[in-house]
Amino acid sequence: MRLPGVSQGYPEWIARHRLGIVCGAALVAALAAIVALTLPVRTEFSQLLPDREPSVLALRRLAARKVNTAVIEVGIASADPEAARRFAAALAPELRRLPKELVREVDDDDMPLRSFLWKHRFLYAPEADLRKAVAAARALYAARNPLYVPLEDPDPRALEELSVRIADLRAQTVDRPPGYVGEEGRLRMIVVRAPFSDTDPRALEEFSVRIADLRAQTVDRPPGYVGEEGRLRMIVVRAPFSDTEPRKAEVLLEALRAKVSLLLPAYPGVAVGYAGDPVTAALEHALVLRDVIVTAALCSLLVASALYFTFRSPRIVLALVGNLLCACALTFGWARLAIGQLNSATAFLGSVVAGNGINFGIILAARYQEERRLRSHSQALFLAIGETARPTLVAAMAAGAAYLSLVVTGFRGFSEFGAIAGVGMLVCWMTTYLVLPALLEFLQPGPVGRARSAPAPIPARVPSIVILLAAAALTVAGTRFLREPFEDDLGALRSRSLPSSEVGKWSRRLDASFGRVRSGGFVLAVEQPEDVALVLDALERAEDGVPAEAHVLGKIDALDRVLPGTAEEQRRKIELLGEARDLLRRALPRLDPAARERSRPLLDDGPLRVLSAADLPPLLRDAFTESDGRVGLLMVVHPGPAFEGWSHRGIRRAVALVSRLRFERPLRGPLYVAGPEVLFVDMMRAVERDAPRATAAAAILVVALLAAALGFGRDLAASLVALVAGMGILLGMMAIFHVRLNFLSVVAIPITIGIGIDYPFNVIARLKTERERGGDTGRALRQTGRAVALCSVTTMIGYFVLLFSDTGAIRSFGLVAVLGELACLLAALLVAPAALVLLRSTVPRSS
Repeated sequence: MRLPGVSQGYPEWIARHRLGIVCGAALVAALAAIVALTLPVRTEFSQLLPDREPSVLALRRLAARKVNTAVIEVGIASADPEAARRFAAALAPELRRLPKELVREVDDDDMPLRSFLWKHRFLYAPEADLRKAVAAARALYAARNPLYVPLEDPDPRALEELSVRIADLRAQTVDRPPGYVGEEGRLRMIVVRAPFSDTDPRALEEFSVRIADLRAQTVDRPPGYVGEEGRLRMIVVRAPFSDTEPRKAEVLLEALRAKVSLLLPAYPGVAVGYAGDPVTAALEHALVLRDVIVTAALCSLLVASALYFTFRSPRIVLALVGNLLCACALTFGWARLAIGQLNSATAFLGSVVAGNGINFGIILAARYQEERRLRSHSQALFLAIGETARPTLVAAMAAGAAYLSLVVTGFRGFSEFGAIAGVGMLVCWMTTYLVLPALLEFLQPGPVGRARSAPAPIPARVPSIVILLAAAALTVAGTRFLREPFEDDLGALRSRSLPSSEVGKWSRRLDASFGRVRSGGFVLAVEQPEDVALVLDALERAEDGVPAEAHVLGKIDALDRVLPGTAEEQRRKIELLGEARDLLRRALPRLDPAARERSRPLLDDGPLRVLSAADLPPLLRDAFTESDGRVGLLMVVHPGPAFEGWSHRGIRRAVALVSRLRFERPLRGPLYVAGPEVLFVDMMRAVERDAPRATAAAAILVVALLAAALGFGRDLAASLVALVAGMGILLGMMAIFHVRLNFLSVVAIPITIGIGIDYPFNVIARLKTERERGGDTGRALRQTGRAVALCSVTTMIGYFVLLFSDTGAIRSFGLVAVLGELACLLAALLVAPAALVLLRSTVPRSS
């Protein structure tokens, strides 16, 4: 008996060397599994982008210029404020003893920063207000000195306004509670304004009462970050690594927990929690790893159950599972050696490779079992290998081509996904025709009863034109999806358990008491000091004419904003203050007590001097100091009140504002813009650019393979009709169920092209074989349809388990892929046979 696609001696060679093949495969698979277990999982966005993307280049340049710092907030809560204070006092020195590679700094009080601002409060007053104050001091002196003749008409309220500003600054600095505090966390800043005049003594009395009250709440209270009337305290730990290094964050968290666990027994009633970006990154990383394990285990269980339910033979199931484990171990061992890591897009490929890769084994095993009922084991295996090798090879090449088409893109999330999955498909096919036959020879399963009856082919009972019209209708519905294919609500892509986790609860509690800046924002860096002022001016003008509440960009942190002006501006302020003080000291003896008290704030403290970066507190100075010692070339732009961090369009709008700044004159050096939002926008641009390329490449490769395998005729035309119908049904279902694509689920589109031709090709190839033999095409359609349906079920299981992931982006990918499987199965079992029926009399069978 001679069969196309297999040599007569190959099955005999498998039978003679079955033990060696099985043992060799087990040894190689074990070594590959050991290598694969060392695959690291990197979940940050930068791992999805190519190295040449501007955002990645800017991020790396900034990382080289500025030492990374991760901030972890340790929250300490107790119903007894004294217990919280004592625990915080005991914990801080213990944390400072941690290794320097874990902890750079432990900050349990911001008093040095507030003391600095209070000490130099006069220099931080606007120059225009100081000029008004000088004019008011002259008027006050003139009012008490009849011989003084003023040469200008001053504003007598300017002195009072400056006094109010000084009182306001004191209320916000040294007279504030140590830590970020206010009325149990409901008030974050206390601003006292006293709009009184010489003739309004009640306003002055009210102002004095407020100052006394503030003093009782601030300087008389113990230092530290305190909230909730002392029941909540915070210690800030700064670490020498970035927020996007979850493994280092996990090591630090373990060290922090160890220190806390040693102290907690001595402080009953004290609770400790952790918050901050590194803590969130560590949690999300742990959730991804958990999901990988859970989905892999669930996929294995469901696939094995589906196989047993279909074949009813433990030996066949054991052979299929053993072959699949070998193929997966080899695939991910190769991934460790060739790629080196998994990212958030490839972390779940285990279930995808398993669900797709087992299809070739199912086709072989189903044909073997079908023939085994009629023939001996050797004859059945020989026929199964011979009649399925070529169709499954074409199917494997089509699926592999669909995956490998992603490699031509520059988006690493696509290219690495496509490389691993594409190689996985080819490896699965090779093991299916090497390891699986050896396992079947070794186990030699017997025949399993009679074949269960299958329903008559649907095209025989339903007019083919009706099936094709239904597929066309769904395809038309899919055009609605194409108008807006991408998801805008990014909240649907994130972790669903984070808000209810301990990290989420502590984050909200610490935010409420200590008022952290909203997450997100941009880091800008220049090379030349002269460019800083140009960039700051352009940022100020970026939203000219827009109401403050509608600003997308918010507070700007820069050295020029931290210092009270340039050296020249500070010298002018010092001269003005000196003149105002001189006038007030001369007028003071002649003032009434109320006016004397109002004038006293300007007379506080000693001489003034010009401040530089060296005078700033270390915490402020280090924020603007680079690794090479340069200072003041870095700026941070925080989100504004109208920043929509949950929206793709909102983030793109903010990035556009920062990236398209208009300068009064050209910058002398480059401007680098970095941040998570910039990375995300670049990532989505890469997705929108590369997804159509990958889809087109997949379609071209698949059609070329089909033409080579089937020739130009009716079979090729029916396969292409099924492919188009499968894609149309997918898009139609997505439009009906309002499913949108994201940076990960868009991968399902080129994948569906590969699957969309895999299943129809197996059906059409089997029907073609039966026609050439003069066999029963109805029986062939039923038997092959059963095997194809099982292939689809196992593949759907690989995708279906992803719906249990904690991460919304992974769930979305699983949903789109499941819909794609359903579409391809309908196209294979309904559209392909219907197309063959309609094309029977209009197109030649083959060229």
